[in-house]
Amino acid sequence: MASFFEVKELLVLFTLLFISGLLLTSRVLLLTSFVPLFIYLFGTSLPPPKIEAKRVHSQNSASISETIDVQATGTITGGIGTMILYEELSEPFELVEGSNYKAVWKGLSARKFDFHYKARCTKRGNYYFKGLEWEFRPLLGLKQPIKGVLGEPNDLTVSPRIFDVRKIRIPHKISFISTPLQGRTRLGAMSTDFREIRQYVPGDPFKLINWKATARMSTGIEDSLLINEYEREGKLCVWIFLDAHQDLRFGTSIENAFEHGIEAAINLTHLFLNKGFLLGMYIYNDLEERFYPDTGKRQFIKIANRLLTLYSVEKRLQFYVVEGLPEAIETNRTLLTSLSPLMVVITHLTQNNVDELIQSIKKIIAYSRRKYRAKALVVNVLPYDLIPKRNRFEELASQALEAKSKRLSEELCMLGVVVLDWNPRKENFGSVLIKHLRLLLAQ
Repeated sequence: MASFFEVKELLVLFTLLFISGLLLTSRVLLLTSFVPLFIYLFGTSLPPPKIEAKRVHSQNSASISETIDVQATGTITGGIGTMILYEELSEPFELVEGSNYKAVWKGLSARKFDFHYKARCTKRGNYYFKGLEWEFRPLLGLKQPIKGVLGEPNDLTVSPRIFDVRKIRIPHKISFISTPLQGRTRLGAMSTDFREIRQYVPGDPFKLINWKATARMSTGIEDSLLINEYEREGKLCVWIFLDAHQDLRFGTSIENAFEHGIEAAINLTHLFLNKGFLLGMYIYNDLEERFYPDTGKRQFIKIANRLLTLYSVEKRLQFYVVEGLPEAIETNRTLLTSLSPLMVVITHLTQNNVDELIQSIKKIIAYSRRKYRAKALVVNVLPYDLIPKRNRFEELASQALEAKSKRLSEELCMLGVVVLDWNPRKENFGSVLIKHLRLLLAQ
């Protein structure tokens, strides 16, 4: 890079040689003195470059593991020197083809250039591309480099892979959980479809009392009224509990249980909202963030945008509070008892949290009107294959930990809970759901 002192030294050298040639009447010194002067005049009189270019950024949104394509072509006129083209990439992007740095020599004639690279998105989030930056370094380095940016800034949103819900077909099978995709909500207008006869509770309309059934079932000792229960209009509510505990950072900074848990949450949100369900979400172990139940595309966009910017508590431990799933359920008790939703818990099962999950399932059963069946689905993210293994012993340890986590899943299944054990390295989340259709979907 040129500096004021380098230019000054050329002028000083010219002056010393010229004066010395005059004093010593030396023709050689006089002629030699014009060399630094010529270098100075040539280096400082070079015109600035002109760049005409077209930068093409392939897209504004992408999915994890998707490749983005960046191209730029143009012509450099004017000036003599080196043109450096570059575009900064964030850490989560992996260069797979070409280069995001290129140097082009510009001589006396116009020079065309072609800039091209491909990068793979490896982590969710919102990323800002400033544009294709360039820096022109003039010949001899007597002038300051000239910098600029080609094209407009570009925002790129990288989201988890979302499977196509159209691939999911509702089979004509009996569901193993109490919430098929045709389930109806407890709230909303009452239809004429009979559901069941149950005991009267304060607040039930008197017109629903079934006097004949009450008289028939009467024993004469502390009898309670029986009422007719009818299906409600509208589909059932789904409530997702997403675990953001620091233990879910198991893996690498790019790929870990927490990142795949968010992928599962977005896919389940997309699935249930696409099927017309009410859906709410609560992020526990992370500042107690809640999304109230709603339907439609607006709800999906609201939840997805928040999950894209949600990071583990490692980056803000000063605000970290361990809440726990039982406390999270108690916090949302009013909504859970009124809606009686299907509860989905996304976490990683370990010996440290299995007890609180069992306690939470018992609370879910207590809040559910159907005492014999827990309306819950647990997604168990298995992250042990996400870390590279250095030797055979680490592979065996990883297999043992995964087997132990699956054994804990079996303990939850004994409570009537459906557990999906998901290894992200072996299959995508959409395949896991499709494989377990008989547990999730029914007529």
